[in-house]
Amino acid sequence: AIREAKRGRPSPSLKPMGLKKIWKGHVAYLSQNLHCLPDYYGNRCPFADPSMRGVLTGLSIFNTRENVKSAGIDELAIRYLSVMQALAYSTRHILESLEASGVPPVEMLFMCGGVSKNPLFVKQHADITGRYIATPRNNETVLIGAATCGACASGRYKDLLEAMKAMNHVGNVIAPNSDPAMALYHERKYQVFKRLYRDHVAYRDIMKGEPSAVKGETTQCEAPSCTIM
Repeated sequence: AIREAKRGRPSPSLKPMGLKKIWKGHVAYLSQNLHCLPDYYGNRCPFADPSMRGVLTGLSIFNTRENVKSAGIDELAIRYLSVMQALAYSTRHILESLEASGVPPVEMLFMCGGVSKNPLFVKQHADITGRYIATPRNNETVLIGAATCGACASGRYKDLLEAMKAMNHVGNVIAPNSDPAMALYHERKYQVFKRLYRDHVAYRDIMKGEPSAVKGETTQCEAPSCTIM
């Protein structure tokens, strides 16, 4: 499947059209000072902590001056970007936890559903996790899955694996950004992401009047060439 995915041709729809109009560099840098912990419904993995809640730090008041057009919309868009990146950092955290437990390294992620239609969401996951992202040729993956099961049940194919090979195909493959500066930027934000979790747990313990349950607390950023001001 990975070999097939790597032979896929990127679709024009997955090119970050218009991003240079938003930012002269790369759109990912727009959230440099805005960080998010997306556990609004609790943390399912890797902590399995249903009591966790979301965090968004670095907020500012919208610029409402008349001569600054759409300032509030721009601010909302950057917040949306920070949440999108946080979901990708969460995916990276899960992957690292799996590998730390002995699971073989994951080379490629297969993404389907509505989120796979968002080129920025897909690209941020590729850049942040450092993995290739494969998206399906047909966006209606639920319908294709049902049809695959039906074809197998009807006897057209001898088993589900054969039906999947015949009816399911990779459409696009998105490669992670190879720029070292981009990798360092996401490494720094990833360290902030993990720190947000530790800090939030510490806040919760303070309000309970309990000793902190956070182990290995440190103010030293783990990212290379990184200092905390």
